[in-house]
Amino acid sequence: MSGSPLFLLGLVLQTCLSIYLTGVGAKTQEYTLSLSNDLVSPDGGPSRTAVLINGKLGGPLISVAANDVLKVTVNNSMLEYGKYFSSTTIHWHGFSMKGVPYLDGTGYMSQCPISPNTTMVYEFQVTEIPGTYMYHGHETVLVADGLSGGLLVTTGVEDDAKEEEIILPLSEWFSEPAPELAKLLNRPFVPLNNTTKESELFKWVGTPRSLLLNYQGCYADCELGTNQTDQTCTPDPSCETRYRVSVKPNSSYRIRIIGAGSLLQQMVCFEGHNLTLVATDARETEPLEVGECVDVNLGQRMDVILKTRSDLNQSAFWITGRALGRTGMPASYGVLQYEGDDETAFPPSPPPQPADVPVSWATNDFVMNITSPKDRVPEYVSSKTPGRRVIIEIAQPILQQTAQLRWALSNVVYLNTPSCNATLAQAQDPEWLSSSNPYVIDSAEEIARLNTSDIPGLAQDEGSGEAFVFLNLNFDKSLMPTEPVAGTPIIELGSDEVVDILLQNNPAEAFGGIQMNRTSQEQHPIHLHGHHFYVLGSGQGDFVELEKNGTLKSLLNYKNPRLADTATLPMNGWLYLRFKSGNPGVWPIHCHIIWHEFMGQLSLFAEDVPNIPKTPDGMLPQCPTECYYSAGTFGQNSSDDEPSAPPPPSPPAASAAMTYQVPAFLAWLVLAKMTL
Repeated sequence: MSGSPLFLLGLVLQTCLSIYLTGVGAKTQEYTLSLSNDLVSPDGGPSRTAVLINGKLGGPLISVAANDVLKVTVNNSMLEYGKYFSSTTIHWHGFSMKGVPYLDGTGYMSQCPISPNTTMVYEFQVTEIPGTYMYHGHETVLVADGLSGGLLVTTGVEDDAKEEEIILPLSEWFSEPAPELAKLLNRPFVPLNNTTKESELFKWVGTPRSLLLNYQGCYADCELGTNQTDQTCTPDPSCETRYRVSVKPNSSYRIRIIGAGSLLQQMVCFEGHNLTLVATDARETEPLEVGECVDVNLGQRMDVILKTRSDLNQSAFWITGRALGRTGMPASYGVLQYEGDDETAFPPSPPPQPADVPVSWATNDFVMNITSPKDRVPEYVSSKTPGRRVIIEIAQPILQQTAQLRWALSNVVYLNTPSCNATLAQAQDPEWLSSSNPYVIDSAEEIARLNTSDIPGLAQDEGSGEAFVFLNLNFDKSLMPTEPVAGTPIIELGSDEVVDILLQNNPAEAFGGIQMNRTSQEQHPIHLHGHHFYVLGSGQGDFVELEKNGTLKSLLNYKNPRLADTATLPMNGWLYLRFKSGNPGVWPIHCHIIWHEFMGQLSLFAEDVPNIPKTPDGMLPQCPTECYYSAGTFGQNSSDDEPSAPPPPSPPAASAAMTYQVPAFLAWLVLAKMTL
């Protein structure tokens, strides 16, 4: 692609854009991210293949001043993962990308991925407010192998910082490369027709080998107990990969903590030092004293102020990261080291243990104590009258068609991708969601007749994972499919709408699928692209029942809720978010547990579709002529690089009420328009 006429045209257009922007006072900040595969060992254990950015695990800090132009050249030289897993994108996590939705960096949503041995240039004006963001891969699961880094928007004034700064990404490290773990997630959860061997069934990703602080850790620190639930940790003095950070006495540090992992919510603690929370997700908060610890979920960024001590009765203190809600996990042990003392010193106190944290995701008073500064909340937030309401029901069905374990939003499992094209490119067709489109279904009766066995690629005798289905149900519970279906769930929004998102956690099999009496739930860090939202509340129980009995409003904060782009849906509970539309584009909302997203826990907001900006010719990578799907079944051997290739699309079985002519790029477009 790097030498094609379209690519060269894209470079010319980007150069013109840069000249235009710098002509009105904006500077251009340039970075290069060169992606490759190599053997690494960030925790001192056995080496394995991972993603390196400029030759290192974890990307360089990208720093850009507000209103300047950010130009990032991504060279993809990954070759070890096969065609499917070696292709990637770069997402600018927390950026609204207003006016440039095609550069949001989401695979098969805003763009087709950057294939191996090709290059893409992301160039746009940064219109975000100063704060802590991150960048990461957003195609398949390569975040778990190190495809992430810190992203900082500054004021542009050199001496504007009031404190010294520390960037602290949190992540995990697995013994196996992420693509190998992901392949096992696509196997049947239960045997299909009694033909699947035990060794060919679904296998969860399991326990990370270690937890990393700033992409560093020590695998020998922790050992799994004989009961397979608890780890006992004794930090290894000989570990040379331990994270250490040097500080001065009697000083203030702004620590920008980034949830850059793939699996775990963590409690991060700084022994002997009190923390003040001052920002979440790049938005200022009312200062909140949180003691020595702060909770950070995946995708979240927490800025805390740490004041160092003047009474130096010891020179080294533990920095620990411990998993919340999942037992049997290791812990990370870094060292906060005062300058001028022994750089190899260990804290004299016993190391905190992984089990010394809450084991339940059910309650978390910490997050609801975070509030926005006074007089910073717009009027539409303070209104107790609900805006446009979108209800999203979370469950974990086993699909009848493939026996795969998936995550579903209101009984729809997202599949990547419904065609060999990016969804945003399809949305730029004015007829895409139009009632004149012959593939639109706009009545509850037709949705009720949706037969999952008719979906191409999901029938038991195909199992390719390909499903040409668009579902825009607006997540009205009465319009949910009676059985789990797979495709591209879409929520259509207009412009300048006040949107209330209510997410409800449910038992795994609450809405159908193969029944095995599974009732488990998990917490979910919910991230929205294109927007920040106000977190009006979260809690236990069923919000519908709480609303019926008049309890819900008393649990919501209309006065000064925090502003965020990632918030936690608790186990056995609900989450209530509010934002205002007005950013034309196709914006994902998804769980930021990378493995959950890979298993289908994602939906798309199609926002102000008529005004979505056109993608400049040649700016994005060319889309492939051969597609692979994230729910496709991989071969049983670890050497199988791609999921099984889908067969040509075939039309669904016609019912008495519906007859379809099916083009090659789309078999069904299912749309129900509702005013809620």
